[in-house]
Amino acid sequence: MDRDAGGIKENEVISITMEDVLAHIEVDSDSKCAHWVGSVSKTKPVLYKNGRRVWVRTEVYKLRKGLIPRGFYVYMSCKNWDCVNSRHMVLMPLGAALLDRDAGH
Repeated sequence: MDRDAGGIKENEVISITMEDVLAHIEVDSDSKCAHWVGSVSKTKPVLYKNGRRVWVRTEVYKLRKGLIPRGFYVYMSCKNWDCVNSRHMVLMPLGAALLDRDAGH
């Protein structure tokens, strides 16, 4: 059987809505950052839906801007680890964000 104890298929995609996100943010009027006040995993904003972890930035990007190509990462141009404002999101190749961080930008 392909369902776990919670009734969710093993490979089922769990998505969130903007209402889910809006319930967990506080907006900074100066920076316009939407600071995440919900759960965090590995210093990244997450929501738990149907017992599954959902990466908030990835889902917000998909909701607001579209799919993320393989090999790319959602990077926050504001450099605030807790921001989930889609206007601050840019796609970067995997590894490029680490180079930017290491360069002190």
